[in-house]
Amino acid sequence: MKKVFSIFVLLLFVFRPLAQIKIINKDVELAKEPLSEVTYVKAIETRIGGGFEACEFKLRNEPIVSTNIHPFVATLYIAYADHRPINISPDMIWLLICQGFSTHVNNNIEELRKKFVKFDGKKKLIIQTQSISQEFKKGSTKSPWPLAFPVMSDSISKYVKFDIHNLYVQSFSTTTSVEKAAYEVALLDVELNSLREEL
Repeated sequence: MKKVFSIFVLLLFVFRPLAQIKIINKDVELAKEPLSEVTYVKAIETRIGGGFEACEFKLRNEPIVSTNIHPFVATLYIAYADHRPINISPDMIWLLICQGFSTHVNNNIEELRKKFVKFDGKKKLIIQTQSISQEFKKGSTKSPWPLAFPVMSDSISKYVKFDIHNLYVQSFSTTTSVEKAAYEVALLDVELNSLREEL
């Protein structure tokens, strides 16, 4: 029975890659009141306990629901508890996997180092932001960080084993530059133990 179910799930994903699965329960009354929202910037500052520099310009004033736990876990919980609709993209799931994998590698860095980097010890990674854009100013919230992520990713890929970089930075039909940047940051989280960055 387990094999039949596995084959069914596999066929479902193979033959319906663009289809969405919608689960509807007509016996449940959906929440009518909206959740309280804050700006994206305020939510992040609250979460990390201070200011930050890098943020997608389009997201700065985007209203979102602030949370003290992992945002994806909070989203699932609130959707379930309050009977709210939810949309989940492949990017969300992939980023969760990348973040979990980065945590695992960082907790076992000495045993796994050889599988990730092409060198021993530590390397210094210098990114010249002025060559990317003259608008980069240290400490400025107006610096064009989305332009820096591909350059950082390219620099990191020279030190990271090829298959690891390609594994992390995926491209789904829903992937935008923001999601790619998030994957690259998750990869950076692993590599920070081996590379020291200077921007």
